Amino acid sequence: MTAPANRQLRDLHDVLSDHPLSRTSLNRLKDETKALLTGHYLFYETNKKSAKEYANVIALIAIVLLAISLISPALSGLVKADTGWFQQFSQDAYRWAYLAAILAGVAMLFDRHFLFSRNWVKRSSVAHQIKSACEELDLNWAIIELKFTGDIVNPVVATEAIELLKSTLSEVNKLVLQETEKWGDDVIASRQALTEKIDKQQQHTQEKLNEMLHAESLHSQANAPGLIQVELENGDSAVDGLTLSVGENALNFENVPENCIFEGVSPGMRVLKAQWTIQGGKQIERCYPVAVKAGAVASQKIDLKRSDAS
Repeated sequence: MTAPANRQLRDLHDVLSDHPLSRTSLNRLKDETKALLTGHYLFYETNKKSAKEYANVIALIAIVLLAISLISPALSGLVKADTGWFQQFSQDAYRWAYLAAILAGVAMLFDRHFLFSRNWVKRSSVAHQIKSACEELDLNWAIIELKFTGDIVNPVVATEAIELLKSTLSEVNKLVLQETEKWGDDVIASRQALTEKIDKQQQHTQEKLNEMLHAESLHSQANAPGLIQVELENGDSAVDGLTLSVGENALNFENVPENCIFEGVSPGMRVLKAQWTIQGGKQIERCYPVAVKAGAVASQKIDLKRSDAS
């Protein structure tokens, strides 16, 4: 025992010599100390039970999801179905298995983040240690009570009794403080781990999103509609107007312009059809293959002279 502890005991002994305690007062001190210890015990015992329930429910959910993840592909291979919902399920079995595995991981992430399993184990241990301290206190107090010879307790015995109460309460308070500090450290570590996981997932998701947007942009550019610009020469040769068409898109002119444009033409080889009537009532129809590139302008020149149209 250290020098300060010895000095405290001597001081306590001196006080009790001048103001002796009765058996009743010491028993009251013991009951109050026991009430404090019991309060600590009930707190950890109650929280242990709730943490156990949450941990078991989450573990059960994770096990069921894991079982689905393992069974789905095998089941789709064993059972053959040509129609109905099971056919669709068989085709997507690995997707469902992957989703179930992800959800099982999320369930366990809940457990790790909210410390359910950790609290169940740690608080069970603390509750057991507090219960053991209470049992030891009862046993040691019973031994000390054998030294009570009357209503007024001998200062030496009273000092021993108070020191027993004090040391037991100090031991339990130290245990509670250590567990509280460790719990706080675990909470902070859990929050940091979750933040890092979220940041990592955000980065991964952003990269995948950028890749998807880039792919969509390339696909959009590759399929962007183009334009066909038509230059018309000798338009006065068409005596009854002019009809131009690309697929279902048609332009009709009573007075032939010098040029016109077809918008929204899909990329690829397209056929530009021209129909007009020349002097003498002869109808002319000609087709021009035009290569249309995505987002670009293709040009085609048409001469409406009879000599070129014949």
